Amino acid sequence: MDRNLTNNVAKWFMVSVLALITLIAIGTGQGRAQEKYPSRGITLICPQTTGATDLSPRAMLPFLQKKFGVPVNVVNKPGGNSIPAQLELYSAPPDGYTLLADAQPFTSLLPLIVKDVPFKIMDRSFIAVTTFGPGLVIVPANSPYKTLADLIADVKKDPGNFTWAGQGGIGGSDYHARRFLKSVGVDVTKTKQVMTKGGAEGAAMVAGGHVKTTCSAFPSAIPHLNAGTVRALAVLSVKRDEMFPNVPSMGELGYPNVPSFWMGVSGPPKLPASIVELWDRTIREMHKDPEYLGRLKNLGLRPMYLDAAEMRELVLKDMREAQETYSK
Repeated sequence: MDRNLTNNVAKWFMVSVLALITLIAIGTGQGRAQEKYPSRGITLICPQTTGATDLSPRAMLPFLQKKFGVPVNVVNKPGGNSIPAQLELYSAPPDGYTLLADAQPFTSLLPLIVKDVPFKIMDRSFIAVTTFGPGLVIVPANSPYKTLADLIADVKKDPGNFTWAGQGGIGGSDYHARRFLKSVGVDVTKTKQVMTKGGAEGAAMVAGGHVKTTCSAFPSAIPHLNAGTVRALAVLSVKRDEMFPNVPSMGELGYPNVPSFWMGVSGPPKLPASIVELWDRTIREMHKDPEYLGRLKNLGLRPMYLDAAEMRELVLKDMREAQETYSK
């Protein structure tokens, strides 16, 4: 072969290789630019339909959508003690577009209610605790219970006819009721729990006189308190709450070991640290936003921030306390 022709072929080959490498580099750069998070809508799966666990993530939506510049939606998937909703989370790609509106019932309490949970709770990617949901012990407006002491006397005297609204074991109302009844020496299995789909339904059952009481989150109880169909006997906190200054706290009534009912955000296993950190920064910024804080106050919720590591430690602590509460 002619030497000049050979050299020209070699030069053409090298130019082609360099051009291909350049195109690949440009394409890779464009791909990375397109992968900037978030670039499309984000779904927050909520395993319940009503109550604080639903209202808490919805209160965040205006801030998150403005900050991220993409749609952020809460999708309710109730039922099955939160298992179906959480299985969807655990099977989702760890890309930050499917997250969980997490809460105490879906973490710490779950192993006590569901045998053989089909995923490892601590494998999820904890992001942050966002909210605290204080609650109330409420009774129908025409209830003979005028004080918490009246309620305690009745349930001790006749537990078999003591009805209360719960959610089958993992709801906040269940946990508070169980801890309270155990603290006063009552076997909860001898009482009559009436199953509901969420805190709002439980509060409505109390308002209608269908059950004697429930431990209700503020957002669920407030509409019925305003309507005059229920009365509050105690606030589920150590100290009185500014929203109900005339209602005694469980702490001042002699029951200081009140569990916190928290809500937050988690992701599927192996969520990249960069996404966790972005959400953490955003949530910390959100807790300084007057509009967000105002929405929480109007809903009867309280801001509570814990980062991913602190959230993990809280879950482990709650698990220990829940094990003690549900043990016979």
